[in-house]
Amino acid sequence: MKPKFLAISIASVILSFAGGFLLANFLNRAELDKLRKGGSTAVSPSQPAAARQEQAVLTDDEIQARLAEADRNPSDISFQKNLGMALFKYAGMRQDGKLLLEVSRLLERVYKSDPKDYESIVALGHSYFDAGLLTENNEVFLRSRPIYTEALKLKPDDTEIRTDLALTFVLSEPPDYDSALIELEKSIKQDPKHEKTLSALAQVYTGKQEFDKAESAIAKIESLDPNYAQLPELKRRLAAARPTN
Repeated sequence: MKPKFLAISIASVILSFAGGFLLANFLNRAELDKLRKGGSTAVSPSQPAAARQEQAVLTDDEIQARLAEADRNPSDISFQKNLGMALFKYAGMRQDGKLLLEVSRLLERVYKSDPKDYESIVALGHSYFDAGLLTENNEVFLRSRPIYTEALKLKPDDTEIRTDLALTFVLSEPPDYDSALIELEKSIKQDPKHEKTLSALAQVYTGKQEFDKAESAIAKIESLDPNYAQLPELKRRLAAARPTN
């Protein structure tokens, strides 16, 4: 799966939870302590930041021990969900695509047990979405699409998830801009000021060589937030794609 500029310019989507964005979902000390097998010394607020950060890292042995415990108790759905959600956030913090694939196993168990658990369905979709992008594996990435589709059956007005569904068409190999546009038009109708949707629209229109529409979407974003992080890249890509006179 080749990297695409959309994956860069909408970085907040790629590493995400709930509309995206995994890096914001740091585990707190209590969550880390629960994840550690046997526990560990609590992190004191008076410790230097470097020391606190070091203790915030789980070892491979700690992670594997917790995963093995989950595998020994697959019918304990509460445990699968709690561990899966915690490790999902941790994997996002570490940008660990392989761990996200492990997380998806746990969340699949939750999904099969309760197909209406919206939080878990969304996290499962994001785990495939982010794991696929981080490992550049198109097959894994595309597993997120049917999961997002199921989530939208439960909450069809969730603009964030519908936009993420659209992104599965944009970032796939090869991209399917027309299918993406169908979903993005629904999203923008629900929320005309949704910046992530507008950003995705700008890039879809750029890919379809509908440059005036791409420029209009970019202008709308700029009017809403002139400091929007992806604006420079959106403009650069549009300029590079547009034929020169």
